[in-house]
Amino acid sequence: MADEIQPLGNSTPSSLTSKQVHYARLNVQLSELEKNIKKLQENLQVTAEQIPSFRKLGTLHSSILMSSSRVLSENDTTETNRDS
Repeated sequence: MADEIQPLGNSTPSSLTSKQVHYARLNVQLSELEKNIKKLQENLQVTAEQIPSFRKLGTLHSSILMSSSRVLSENDTTETNRDS
């Protein structure tokens, strides 16, 4: 009966090798995961430091957009009044 389930204490060398391979793969994957998490933390830290600059840039962009809209609308009304 070669298909019998063996007790835990009687592990075959091939099953130990298979487990070692799986553990080695898991170890590599965990190392990559740890590296990626560290990189993510660094990126989040940089982003958190840049948030005030993003806010200021958004405010400046909005100001420029509003002022250009006002200038363009004034030019349109001036040209309309000249044509009339």
